[in-house]
Amino acid sequence: MYWLIVSAGVTFFTRGDPAAKKGGGSPSVALLLSAALWTAAVTATILTTERDSRVHTIARGVLTCTFSLLLVYAFTAGARTAREVDDATTKHSASDTPTSATATRLFALSFWSFIIGVLAWIIDILFCSNLQALTLYPNLHSVWHIGSAYYPPPPSPAHFPMAPDLISYAA
Repeated sequence: MYWLIVSAGVTFFTRGDPAAKKGGGSPSVALLLSAALWTAAVTATILTTERDSRVHTIARGVLTCTFSLLLVYAFTAGARTAREVDDATTKHSASDTPTSATATRLFALSFWSFIIGVLAWIIDILFCSNLQALTLYPNLHSVWHIGSAYYPPPPSPAHFPMAPDLISYAA
């Protein structure tokens, strides 16, 4: 999950970079490799240090802060990109009827799925003993996994042929 949010942040951050556009719109290999090494180092530090150690606590703090900041950034950039794609497809639509806001709807669906998953997980943590005392245990932690996993693939030129310049980074 950490790698997904770091790579999404890198991809959105380099989207407007002229060097990335020359390379087909994708972030450079060196940048992605650096992000992968960062993610591996933080994860390895957490997994290999004693839970009560200062290094472990610092690594968890770094993971939590970078994950949170990149998550907000990825959702903000994703919403902006979805609006740009919808605006471009509406402007370039061959028909007289306006196209539906497909990218924006997909983004909204994934965003609210994620939020519901997070809320279910928080409720599961806060009220775990009460929920386990019920005859039928509603495993809300599983809702977190489903909600956080649903994220539609980024739009590609094949999905929105009228706006390839806006979404070439996702190809």
